[in-house]
Amino acid sequence: MADRIDELHGAGYVRLQAADWATALGLFDAALAILPPDDPIGPGELLNLKGCALAGLGRHAEALAAQQAAIAAGPRCPEFLTDLGDALAAVGQRQQAIAAYEEALSNVLPGEDILDRIYTGLDALR
Repeated sequence: MADRIDELHGAGYVRLQAADWATALGLFDAALAILPPDDPIGPGELLNLKGCALAGLGRHAEALAAQQAAIAAGPRCPEFLTDLGDALAAVGQRQQAIAAYEEALSNVLPGEDILDRIYTGLDALR
């Protein structure tokens, strides 16, 4: 089953990068549906990517719920926090978005690629 989850995850990521949001969403949902509850990695990354696909579809409230679930599942990494900030900003939760971006900023190492996205998100809200 792990191979199938990896296959769905990889195919979903490729579709996400191609902005094929609906197909990506279906693939992430399929992977989440068969993910065992005791999976050592957990659903965090799949939920995060699902949130990105939902945002691409303009389904911002659902994207926010997926991003919040990803954060709850862990880890509180800069990528998840930045995507959470994007989702919060999209639904007009400005202060919470700033807090998410600032937490992402506090967890990122100098020179990481995500820095530009964090600063862009913060600049748009300030």
